Amino acid sequence: MRLLYLSVGIPFPPRSGETRLRLCHLEELACQYEVTAVLVDVDGTGEAGLGYLRRLGVVCHSLPRPTPRAREGWRGKLALAAALAFSPWPWHGALATCSAHRRRVAEIVAVGKFDAILFDHMNALALADWDRLPGARIFYIAHDVAGKFHGDLARLTPFPESLIHRCEGLKAQRLERRIMARADEIFCLSPLDEGQFRSLYPQADVTLSQAFLPTENRRRWHFRPEPRLFFCGTPSFPPNREAIGWLAGKLAPELAVTMPEARIVVAGAGAADLPSSWRRFNMDYRGFVTREALVGLFTASSLFLCPVSYGSGVKIKLLEALSFGQPVLATAEAADGISFFPPQPRLHKADPAQAARQIVALLKDEEALCRLGREGAEALAAFERTNNRGRGFMGKP
Repeated sequence: MRLLYLSVGIPFPPRSGETRLRLCHLEELACQYEVTAVLVDVDGTGEAGLGYLRRLGVVCHSLPRPTPRAREGWRGKLALAAALAFSPWPWHGALATCSAHRRRVAEIVAVGKFDAILFDHMNALALADWDRLPGARIFYIAHDVAGKFHGDLARLTPFPESLIHRCEGLKAQRLERRIMARADEIFCLSPLDEGQFRSLYPQADVTLSQAFLPTENRRRWHFRPEPRLFFCGTPSFPPNREAIGWLAGKLAPELAVTMPEARIVVAGAGAADLPSSWRRFNMDYRGFVTREALVGLFTASSLFLCPVSYGSGVKIKLLEALSFGQPVLATAEAADGISFFPPQPRLHKADPAQAARQIVALLKDEEALCRLGREGAEALAAFERTNNRGRGFMGKP
Protein backbone atom coordinates (compact mmCIF):
# COMPACT_ATOMS: atom_id res chain seq x y z
CA MET A 1 0.00 0.00 0.00
CA ARG A 2 1.39 3.40 -1.03
CA LEU A 3 0.73 6.11 1.55
CA LEU A 4 1.27 9.87 1.36
CA TYR A 5 1.80 11.35 4.83
CA LEU A 6 1.37 15.11 5.33
CA SER A 7 2.51 17.03 8.39
CA VAL A 8 3.55 20.52 9.44
CA GLY A 9 6.90 20.06 11.14
CA ILE A 10 9.66 17.45 10.99
CA PRO A 11 9.03 15.28 14.08
CA PHE A 12 12.65 14.31 14.71
CA PRO A 13 14.10 15.03 17.15
CA PRO A 14 10.81 15.31 19.08
CA ARG A 15 10.59 18.57 21.04
CA SER A 16 7.11 18.17 22.53
CA GLY A 17 4.48 15.55 23.26
CA GLU A 18 2.74 16.42 20.00
CA THR A 19 5.87 15.89 17.88
CA ARG A 20 6.66 12.72 19.85
CA LEU A 21 3.24 11.40 18.90
CA ARG A 22 3.68 12.26 15.22
CA LEU A 23 7.05 10.53 15.23
CA CYS A 24 5.41 7.41 16.69
CA HIS A 25 2.81 7.53 13.90
CA LEU A 26 5.49 7.74 11.21
CA GLU A 27 7.59 4.97 12.77
CA GLU A 28 4.54 2.71 12.95
CA LEU A 29 3.39 3.50 9.42
CA ALA A 30 6.87 2.91 8.00
CA CYS A 31 6.75 -0.67 9.36
CA GLN A 32 3.57 -1.40 7.41
CA TYR A 33 3.38 0.73 4.28
CA GLU A 34 5.40 2.33 1.53
CA VAL A 35 5.42 5.86 2.94
CA THR A 36 6.13 9.16 1.23
CA ALA A 37 6.12 12.12 3.63
CA VAL A 38 5.69 15.80 2.82
CA LEU A 39 6.90 17.82 5.81
CA VAL A 40 7.17 21.55 6.41
CA ASP A 41 10.48 22.40 8.09
CA VAL A 42 9.03 24.96 10.51
CA ASP A 43 11.82 24.61 13.08
CA GLY A 44 14.83 24.52 10.78
CA THR A 45 15.48 20.85 11.58
CA GLY A 46 16.55 20.16 8.00
CA GLU A 47 18.63 17.17 7.05
CA ALA A 48 19.33 16.16 10.66
CA GLY A 49 15.67 15.28 11.15
CA LEU A 50 15.05 13.94 7.65
CA GLY A 51 18.03 11.59 7.86
CA TYR A 52 16.42 9.58 10.66
CA LEU A 53 13.13 9.27 8.75
CA ARG A 54 14.93 8.16 5.60
CA ARG A 55 16.67 5.43 7.56
CA LEU A 56 13.18 4.15 8.38
CA GLY A 57 12.54 3.85 4.64
CA VAL A 58 10.38 6.99 4.37
CA VAL A 59 10.70 8.99 1.14
CA CYS A 60 10.85 12.58 2.39
CA HIS A 61 9.97 15.89 0.72
CA SER A 62 10.85 18.93 2.83
CA LEU A 63 9.13 22.27 2.28
CA PRO A 64 10.47 25.53 3.74
CA ARG A 65 8.57 27.67 6.20
CA PRO A 66 7.06 30.45 4.04
CA THR A 67 6.75 33.18 6.70
CA PRO A 68 8.94 34.40 9.58
CA ARG A 69 7.83 33.82 13.14
CA ALA A 70 5.87 36.56 14.89
CA ARG A 71 8.77 37.22 17.26
CA GLU A 72 11.16 37.76 14.32
CA GLY A 73 10.36 41.39 13.59
CA TRP A 74 7.62 43.31 11.86
CA ARG A 75 7.32 40.93 8.89
CA GLY A 76 6.45 38.07 11.20
CA LYS A 77 3.90 40.18 13.08
CA LEU A 78 2.35 41.33 9.81
CA ALA A 79 2.10 37.72 8.57
CA LEU A 80 0.40 36.70 11.82
CA ALA A 81 -2.10 39.57 11.58
CA ALA A 82 -2.92 38.65 7.98
CA ALA A 83 -3.38 34.97 8.88
CA LEU A 84 -5.73 35.85 11.74
CA ALA A 85 -7.76 38.26 9.65
CA PHE A 86 -7.94 36.70 6.20
CA SER A 87 -6.84 33.05 6.08
CA PRO A 88 -9.48 30.30 6.08
CA TRP A 89 -6.99 28.10 7.96
CA PRO A 90 -6.27 28.36 11.70
CA TRP A 91 -3.22 30.54 12.11
CA HIS A 92 -0.63 27.83 12.87
CA GLY A 93 -1.44 26.09 9.60
CA ALA A 94 -1.76 29.37 7.70
CA LEU A 95 1.70 30.61 8.73
CA ALA A 96 3.40 27.29 7.97
CA THR A 97 1.95 26.75 4.49
CA CYS A 98 1.30 28.62 1.25
CA SER A 99 -0.15 28.12 -2.22
CA ALA A 100 3.26 26.97 -3.51
CA HIS A 101 3.19 24.15 -0.95
CA ARG A 102 -0.26 23.08 -2.10
CA ARG A 103 0.87 23.09 -5.73
CA ARG A 104 3.89 20.95 -4.80
CA VAL A 105 1.69 18.45 -2.96
CA ALA A 106 -0.62 18.29 -5.98
CA GLU A 107 2.40 17.46 -8.19
CA ILE A 108 3.50 14.70 -5.84
CA VAL A 109 -0.03 13.27 -5.74
CA ALA A 110 -0.28 13.38 -9.54
CA VAL A 111 2.79 11.18 -10.08
CA GLY A 112 2.68 9.08 -6.89
CA LYS A 113 -0.37 6.90 -7.50
CA PHE A 114 -1.06 6.73 -3.77
CA ASP A 115 -3.66 4.43 -2.26
CA ALA A 116 -4.22 6.70 0.74
CA ILE A 117 -3.38 10.22 1.94
CA LEU A 118 -3.01 10.83 5.66
CA PHE A 119 -3.19 14.26 7.31
CA ASP A 120 -1.56 14.15 10.76
CA HIS A 121 -2.96 17.09 12.81
CA MET A 122 -5.29 19.89 11.74
CA ASN A 123 -2.36 22.08 10.63
CA ALA A 124 -1.58 19.53 7.91
CA LEU A 125 -4.97 20.14 6.28
CA ALA A 126 -3.59 23.44 4.95
CA LEU A 127 -1.02 21.52 2.86
CA ALA A 128 -3.43 20.33 0.17
CA ASP A 129 -6.67 21.15 -1.60
CA TRP A 130 -8.07 17.93 -0.24
CA ASP A 131 -11.56 18.60 -1.61
CA ARG A 132 -10.01 18.10 -5.07
CA LEU A 133 -7.68 15.18 -4.41
CA PRO A 134 -8.60 12.39 -6.86
CA GLY A 135 -8.82 8.69 -6.26
CA ALA A 136 -6.95 8.04 -3.04
CA ARG A 137 -8.67 7.49 0.28
CA ILE A 138 -8.36 10.36 2.76
CA PHE A 139 -7.55 9.84 6.45
CA TYR A 140 -7.25 12.45 9.19
CA ILE A 141 -5.69 12.06 12.64
CA ALA A 142 -7.27 14.63 14.97
CA HIS A 143 -4.87 15.37 17.82
CA ASP A 144 -7.66 17.19 19.63
CA VAL A 145 -11.11 18.66 19.03
CA ALA A 146 -9.76 21.98 17.80
CA GLY A 147 -13.09 23.79 17.70
CA LYS A 148 -13.79 22.99 21.34
CA PHE A 149 -10.20 23.68 22.39
CA HIS A 150 -10.29 27.24 21.04
CA GLY A 151 -13.77 27.70 22.51
CA ASP A 152 -12.38 26.80 25.94
CA LEU A 153 -9.54 29.28 25.48
CA ALA A 154 -12.00 32.00 24.46
CA ARG A 155 -13.79 31.55 27.78
CA LEU A 156 -10.59 31.44 29.84
CA THR A 157 -8.58 34.31 28.34
CA PRO A 158 -9.13 38.09 28.54
CA PHE A 159 -10.02 40.34 25.62
CA PRO A 160 -8.61 40.70 22.93
CA GLU A 161 -7.03 37.23 23.17
CA SER A 162 -10.47 35.74 23.78
CA LEU A 163 -11.73 37.25 20.49
CA ILE A 164 -8.80 35.71 18.60
CA HIS A 165 -9.57 32.26 20.03
CA ARG A 166 -13.27 32.66 19.27
CA CYS A 167 -12.45 33.38 15.61
CA GLU A 168 -9.92 30.56 15.49
CA GLY A 169 -12.52 28.22 16.99
CA LEU A 170 -15.01 29.07 14.25
CA LYS A 171 -12.36 28.40 11.58
CA ALA A 172 -11.50 25.08 13.22
CA GLN A 173 -15.13 24.00 13.40
CA ARG A 174 -15.64 24.78 9.70
CA LEU A 175 -12.57 22.71 8.86
CA GLU A 176 -13.66 19.84 11.09
CA ARG A 177 -17.07 19.74 9.38
CA ARG A 178 -15.46 19.81 5.92
CA ILE A 179 -12.90 17.07 6.60
CA MET A 180 -15.58 14.88 8.17
CA ALA A 181 -17.61 15.17 5.00
CA ARG A 182 -14.60 14.39 2.77
CA ALA A 183 -12.48 11.90 4.73
CA ASP A 184 -12.92 8.15 4.53
CA GLU A 185 -12.07 7.88 8.22
CA ILE A 186 -11.28 10.22 11.11
CA PHE A 187 -9.08 8.99 13.95
CA CYS A 188 -9.28 10.42 17.46
CA LEU A 189 -6.57 9.87 20.02
CA SER A 190 -8.74 9.35 23.08
CA PRO A 191 -12.24 8.26 24.10
CA LEU A 192 -12.76 11.78 25.50
CA ASP A 193 -12.14 13.30 22.06
CA GLU A 194 -14.41 10.77 20.40
CA GLY A 195 -17.23 11.73 22.73
CA GLN A 196 -16.67 15.44 22.08
CA PHE A 197 -16.64 14.88 18.32
CA ARG A 198 -19.87 12.92 18.47
CA SER A 199 -21.47 15.63 20.59
CA LEU A 200 -20.38 18.52 18.36
CA TYR A 201 -20.79 16.71 15.04
CA PRO A 202 -23.40 13.96 15.48
CA GLN A 203 -23.34 13.17 11.74
CA ALA A 204 -19.64 12.24 11.79
CA ASP A 205 -18.36 8.70 11.40
CA VAL A 206 -15.51 8.80 13.94
CA THR A 207 -13.16 5.86 14.34
CA LEU A 208 -11.20 5.69 17.59
CA SER A 209 -7.47 5.06 17.46
CA GLN A 210 -5.82 5.16 20.89
CA ALA A 211 -2.52 6.98 21.15
CA PHE A 212 0.52 4.93 22.03
CA LEU A 213 4.19 5.33 22.82
CA PRO A 214 6.89 2.69 22.50
CA THR A 215 7.61 1.30 25.95
CA GLU A 216 10.92 -0.42 25.37
CA ASN A 217 12.45 1.87 27.99
CA ARG A 218 15.35 0.11 29.68
CA ARG A 219 15.74 2.74 32.39
CA ARG A 220 13.12 2.64 35.12
CA TRP A 221 12.08 4.93 37.91
CA HIS A 222 13.51 4.19 41.35
CA PHE A 223 12.65 5.85 44.63
CA ARG A 224 15.06 8.53 45.83
CA PRO A 225 14.73 10.33 49.15
CA GLU A 226 15.26 13.83 47.67
CA PRO A 227 11.79 15.45 47.31
CA ARG A 228 11.77 16.51 43.67
CA LEU A 229 8.57 17.06 41.67
CA PHE A 230 8.60 17.14 37.88
CA PHE A 231 6.48 18.65 35.11
CA CYS A 232 7.33 19.09 31.44
CA GLY A 233 5.64 21.33 28.92
CA THR A 234 6.35 24.30 26.73
CA PRO A 235 4.68 27.55 27.89
CA SER A 236 3.74 28.41 24.30
CA PHE A 237 0.89 25.88 24.65
CA PRO A 238 -1.81 27.61 26.77
CA PRO A 239 -2.80 24.59 28.93
CA ASN A 240 0.86 24.08 29.85
CA ARG A 241 1.34 27.77 30.62
CA GLU A 242 -1.69 27.75 32.91
CA ALA A 243 -0.34 24.63 34.65
CA ILE A 244 3.10 26.19 35.18
CA GLY A 245 1.43 29.33 36.53
CA TRP A 246 -0.45 27.24 39.08
CA LEU A 247 2.71 25.41 40.12
CA ALA A 248 4.62 28.67 40.61
CA GLY A 249 1.85 30.89 41.91
CA LYS A 250 -0.25 28.51 44.02
CA LEU A 251 1.59 25.29 44.86
CA ALA A 252 5.17 26.54 45.33
CA PRO A 253 4.25 29.02 48.12
CA GLU A 254 2.39 26.26 50.00
CA LEU A 255 5.28 23.82 49.64
CA ALA A 256 7.70 26.51 50.82
CA VAL A 257 5.90 26.32 54.18
CA THR A 258 5.07 22.62 54.46
CA MET A 259 8.25 21.15 52.86
CA PRO A 260 10.80 23.87 52.05
CA GLU A 261 13.38 21.35 50.84
CA ALA A 262 11.09 20.18 48.01
CA ARG A 263 11.82 21.42 44.51
CA ILE A 264 9.54 21.64 41.46
CA VAL A 265 11.48 21.01 38.23
CA VAL A 266 9.94 22.21 34.96
CA ALA A 267 11.43 21.09 31.63
CA GLY A 268 10.46 22.89 28.44
CA ALA A 269 10.22 26.31 30.08
CA GLY A 270 13.12 28.62 30.88
CA ALA A 271 12.91 31.37 33.48
CA ALA A 272 13.32 33.99 30.74
CA ASP A 273 10.14 32.69 29.04
CA LEU A 274 7.97 33.30 32.11
CA PRO A 275 6.80 36.23 34.28
CA SER A 276 9.30 37.30 36.93
CA SER A 277 6.68 36.63 39.61
CA TRP A 278 6.90 32.91 38.78
CA ARG A 279 10.57 32.74 39.81
CA ARG A 280 10.76 31.23 43.27
CA PHE A 281 13.51 29.54 45.24
CA ASN A 282 11.76 26.16 44.97
CA MET A 283 11.02 26.40 41.22
CA ASP A 284 13.73 25.03 38.91
CA TYR A 285 13.16 25.94 35.25
CA ARG A 286 15.36 23.85 32.92
CA GLY A 287 14.23 25.16 29.52
CA PHE A 288 14.55 22.82 26.55
CA VAL A 289 16.45 19.67 27.55
CA THR A 290 17.95 16.82 25.55
CA ARG A 291 16.19 13.48 25.36
CA GLU A 292 18.80 11.96 27.67
CA ALA A 293 18.25 14.70 30.25
CA LEU A 294 14.47 14.27 29.96
CA VAL A 295 14.79 10.53 30.59
CA GLY A 296 16.90 11.34 33.65
CA LEU A 297 14.15 13.60 35.03
CA PHE A 298 11.47 10.96 34.45
CA THR A 299 13.51 8.28 36.21
CA ALA A 300 15.03 10.32 39.05
CA SER A 301 12.24 12.69 40.16
CA SER A 302 10.09 11.61 43.09
CA LEU A 303 6.71 12.34 41.49
CA PHE A 304 5.38 13.52 38.13
CA LEU A 305 2.81 16.28 38.57
CA CYS A 306 0.34 17.07 35.79
CA PRO A 307 -1.85 20.02 36.82
CA VAL A 308 -3.31 20.53 33.33
CA SER A 309 -6.95 21.62 33.60
CA TYR A 310 -8.26 21.89 30.06
CA GLY A 311 -7.64 20.95 26.47
CA SER A 312 -8.34 17.66 24.73
CA GLY A 313 -6.29 14.96 23.06
CA VAL A 314 -3.90 12.79 25.03
CA LYS A 315 -1.33 14.13 27.49
CA ILE A 316 1.75 12.43 26.05
CA LYS A 317 3.78 13.50 29.08
CA LEU A 318 1.57 11.24 31.22
CA LEU A 319 2.11 8.25 28.94
CA GLU A 320 5.86 8.83 29.09
CA ALA A 321 5.82 8.96 32.90
CA LEU A 322 3.80 5.73 33.05
CA SER A 323 6.15 4.02 30.60
CA PHE A 324 9.09 4.67 32.95
CA GLY A 325 7.16 3.44 35.97
CA GLN A 326 7.23 6.92 37.52
CA PRO A 327 4.48 7.68 40.05
CA VAL A 328 2.01 10.25 38.74
CA LEU A 329 -0.35 12.71 40.38
CA ALA A 330 -2.62 14.30 37.77
CA THR A 331 -5.83 16.26 37.61
CA ALA A 332 -8.94 14.40 36.50
CA GLU A 333 -8.97 16.53 33.34
CA ALA A 334 -5.40 15.49 32.44
CA ALA A 335 -6.14 11.80 32.96
CA ASP A 336 -9.48 11.83 31.10
CA GLY A 337 -7.93 11.24 27.69
CA ILE A 338 -6.26 7.98 28.76
CA SER A 339 -8.85 5.24 28.94
CA PHE A 340 -6.66 2.82 30.90
CA PHE A 341 -5.37 5.32 33.48
CA PRO A 342 -5.51 3.49 36.84
CA PRO A 343 -8.01 4.64 39.50
CA GLN A 344 -5.43 6.52 41.55
CA PRO A 345 -5.75 9.70 43.64
CA ARG A 346 -6.22 12.86 41.60
CA LEU A 347 -4.67 16.29 42.06
CA HIS A 348 -7.24 18.88 43.20
CA LYS A 349 -6.05 22.30 42.09
CA ALA A 350 -8.93 24.25 43.59
CA ASP A 351 -7.36 24.00 47.07
CA PRO A 352 -3.57 24.52 46.79
CA ALA A 353 -3.04 24.01 50.53
CA GLN A 354 -4.78 20.63 50.39
CA ALA A 355 -2.84 19.75 47.22
CA ALA A 356 0.43 20.57 49.01
CA ARG A 357 -0.52 18.37 51.96
CA GLN A 358 -1.44 15.55 49.57
CA ILE A 359 1.91 15.85 47.78
CA VAL A 360 3.95 16.04 51.00
CA ALA A 361 2.21 12.94 52.34
CA LEU A 362 3.14 11.05 49.15
CA LEU A 363 6.74 12.26 49.19
CA LYS A 364 7.11 10.90 52.72
CA ASP A 365 5.60 7.51 51.82
CA GLU A 366 8.02 5.41 49.77
CA GLU A 367 5.61 2.47 49.65
CA ALA A 368 2.78 4.61 48.26
CA LEU A 369 5.02 6.14 45.57
CA CYS A 370 6.29 2.74 44.49
CA ARG A 371 2.72 1.42 44.34
CA LEU A 372 1.57 4.33 42.14
CA GLY A 373 4.46 3.80 39.76
CA ARG A 374 3.93 0.06 39.59
CA GLU A 375 0.15 0.37 39.00
CA GLY A 376 0.65 2.90 36.22
CA ALA A 377 3.29 0.83 34.43
CA GLU A 378 1.17 -2.33 34.71
CA ALA A 379 -1.91 -0.54 33.34
CA LEU A 380 0.05 0.73 30.33
CA ALA A 381 1.60 -2.69 29.70
CA ALA A 382 -1.82 -4.40 29.89
CA PHE A 383 -3.26 -1.88 27.43
CA GLU A 384 -0.45 -2.44 24.95
CA ARG A 385 -0.86 -6.21 25.13
CA THR A 386 -4.50 -5.94 24.08
CA ASN A 387 -4.38 -2.88 21.80
CA ASN A 388 -3.27 -3.21 18.20
CA ARG A 389 -1.09 -0.11 18.67
CA GLY A 390 -2.57 1.42 15.56
CA ARG A 391 -1.25 -1.31 13.27
CA GLY A 392 -3.33 -1.66 10.12
CA PHE A 393 -5.59 1.19 11.22
CA MET A 394 -6.18 2.10 7.57
CA GLY A 395 -6.84 -1.46 6.52
CA LYS A 396 -4.40 -4.29 5.97
CA PRO A 397 -1.20 -3.43 4.11
